[in-house]
Amino acid sequence: MQTIINRILKQSEEMQKASLRYYTRCSHDVKVLIMTNKTPIFHQLRQKNSDVDKATIEYCAMVIAIQDQQNQEKMLSHKSFGDMTLEEIEKLSDLQASKFKSKQKKRGEKGNFLLAHWAEVRRLRLVKGFSFRDIADYLTQRYRDFEVSKSKVQSMWTQLEKEQNKEANHG
Repeated sequence: MQTIINRILKQSEEMQKASLRYYTRCSHDVKVLIMTNKTPIFHQLRQKNSDVDKATIEYCAMVIAIQDQQNQEKMLSHKSFGDMTLEEIEKLSDLQASKFKSKQKKRGEKGNFLLAHWAEVRRLRLVKGFSFRDIADYLTQRYRDFEVSKSKVQSMWTQLEKEQNKEANHG
């Protein structure tokens, strides 16, 4: 099976994995664009490789569409604005805005994680006397998939403690 895929894609398995990792980091808008671009690629591959099963062709079309998107993004990001058409500038700004939005969502994930473990954060700060840096280091070591900065812990602390003090004063 892998030899058929390698023959169609003309690239190593590592390059395919790198493309799929890129896809996982893309925003939803870019993923939809990739899926849209995959369809005509699928039909072209299907015509050229009628002896290969549909699922394999589907996979190959997906990898090619991802690589096309990567290449287009690289090409646009390396051009200077003077060399770009208005359409290319629009595409580049849309891609950059989409990346920015997806990064904002990731920050929200860190905030949600901290909220889920807020009792532990409060105990470390108030009972154990940990600094914000110590708390960040502790959480990073304890939950290996989670990395948080001292400033994120501190900003969440300030925000949540303000809210808690308002509620205590009003209620």
